[in-house]
Amino acid sequence: MLTKPDAPRTETIVGLAHRWATETPNKPFVVFRKANGERSVLTYGEFVRSAAVFAETIQARAAAPGQPIIISHEPGPDPMCAFLGAMMAGYPPAMMPYPNAKQQNSVYWTSHSKLYDLIQPALFVLSDSIAEAYRENLPQHSDYIIATSEISKFDQAIIARPSAKDVAFLQHSSGTTALKKGVMLTHDAVVNHVRLYANTIGFTQESIAASWLPLYHDMGLIACFMMPLVMGATVAMVDPFEWTARPRLLLEAIQDEGAQYAWMPNFAFAHMCNGVRNPEDFDLSSLRAIISCSEPSRPAVQARFQAHFAPSGFAAEAAQVCYAMAENVFGVTQTSSGRAAASLVVDRAAFEAGRVAPASDGPTLEIASCGRVLRGMEVRILRGDRQLAAPDEIGEITIRSSTLFEGYNQRPDLTAKALVGGWYHSGDLGFMYEGELYVTGRTDDLIIAYGRNFMAHELEDIIGLAKGVRPGRAIAFGVDSDQAGTSEIAVQFEVMEGSNPQDVARTVRQHLEASAGVSPRHIVALSLGQLLKTTSGKISRSANKAAFLQRK
Repeated sequence: MLTKPDAPRTETIVGLAHRWATETPNKPFVVFRKANGERSVLTYGEFVRSAAVFAETIQARAAAPGQPIIISHEPGPDPMCAFLGAMMAGYPPAMMPYPNAKQQNSVYWTSHSKLYDLIQPALFVLSDSIAEAYRENLPQHSDYIIATSEISKFDQAIIARPSAKDVAFLQHSSGTTALKKGVMLTHDAVVNHVRLYANTIGFTQESIAASWLPLYHDMGLIACFMMPLVMGATVAMVDPFEWTARPRLLLEAIQDEGAQYAWMPNFAFAHMCNGVRNPEDFDLSSLRAIISCSEPSRPAVQARFQAHFAPSGFAAEAAQVCYAMAENVFGVTQTSSGRAAASLVVDRAAFEAGRVAPASDGPTLEIASCGRVLRGMEVRILRGDRQLAAPDEIGEITIRSSTLFEGYNQRPDLTAKALVGGWYHSGDLGFMYEGELYVTGRTDDLIIAYGRNFMAHELEDIIGLAKGVRPGRAIAFGVDSDQAGTSEIAVQFEVMEGSNPQDVARTVRQHLEASAGVSPRHIVALSLGQLLKTTSGKISRSANKAAFLQRK
């Protein structure tokens, strides 16, 4: 039997779901869109009723209270209902990537086996095919694996009424060789942060978001699941794998549903330009903001996107940028609505020395602004010795806010390293300029070679411009060399079909020499699919570097 939370406890995700199911039971919460034209709707009333059934099964089948519920499922209503159902049952859910053909099978099972052995989930709620694969590859957890087809109602279950200070769910990183970190977020932090961020961008109960993002990423989970749920709004969802093959699916969702908001990482903007040849066929005039997030935004990519989709009614000022992370629930900064995101052109030589200087007659670099710090949050830039950086110095970005995470689940060592004196040390590098944050990369993204500082992603962007390189399929990293007495640069990339690998490698070297003034010691051309990825589908520098060193 479904028991509603008491009125004082409504400021939780569970309480808000009940509120919308009561006040607007027939309003669409999620519109699921398929490549074959199918469109199905999950209303708020249906969402909460289905979540309650999952909650009852979880209570009946789960192990120790308080342990996480792992959810791994292809896109659709079931994983979303299971996610809310776990919270209703009094357990923190964790949405995890599902095994698929684009991942290395052995890497997936090895990394997830280590994680699950550490955190000891109370239950695994999986689609039928995934449940079968989990039982085969993770037999030590088979007693607590349940397929969604086995979900049934148990009359004796009573829905839990969480406190705002309880951990609502875990959001895991997308590690490959390293163990995933489970970010613990409370109901209070999620609800307050979502409302603050929604107010910043004008997202209301009447808003509609469109998304192809997987729910095991913080951008997909928070911006495109939690925010519509907390605000009582609607989201139109497209399968990530179908979107990859047919990027026009997102445009169709925006046009048909009248969506005003969408979020994407930088590479997706380039993918949309490459994959949509007839932008004038779409009407994107409803968009208030399509926000670049999750990885450094590239001004050149943003400008290309604006120009490419201008015939569709896309307004340049709708191109926005956000700096976000799971450890702060989501957003830390956001560019201003009503104008396109700014950028700054700086001197490349000074940048490589760790400073920000105005452009001179020499080589330059353009960096996108991530906007102003959100209300109620603080950002400091620290040097390597953890002292405040000078205004013109690039340093580590640290954050303090009331919506920071509670720590990493079962990893007090990592928590103590990341949370110091109430400040979260992000590992990201950047600087402040005229009140706006500019993110330049990560501390582990920095390659110090030949007496200069290089950002790996900048080199990767240059490689991607070379004819014959598959878009988004390039990697750069440093390799220690005793013979050279310094680190040397290695780059790897996948070659497009029909291209000569030697010719492409020669072109890549020419691009890097012309744009970055560097000629890497190791340039490796690979065939399609040879670069290693994380379980979330991103190219992994650490895994590819390890494989490169092993081959040497």
